[in-house]
Amino acid sequence: LDDGAAPDALRILQDAHLRAARLAVGQKVRIDTDPARRYWLQVMDGHIHVRLPDGSAVTLGQGDALALENHTQGADIEGALSDQAGSARVLLFDMVR
Repeated sequence: LDDGAAPDALRILQDAHLRAARLAVGQKVRIDTDPARRYWLQVMDGHIHVRLPDGSAVTLGQGDALALENHTQGADIEGALSDQAGSARVLLFDMVR
């Protein structure tokens, strides 16, 4: 079975994807969302700012998480300065509803 996954990928036999990112302070990434899916953003290290399509924003730190559901326009994530780390590491779980 060749599903395009990396050779060392962990198979979970579900319609899900896991993405990881390291964000420097001020570095931004966009999460493009599909309303048919659910997303869970987990902060492993550092701090991030998340801006949602409705204009609201939240700052998350190590161990914090955010569920993104019913968002049709995605979200913007930016690495934030913290006392402990010069960058933030995050995981994004992308799962079917």
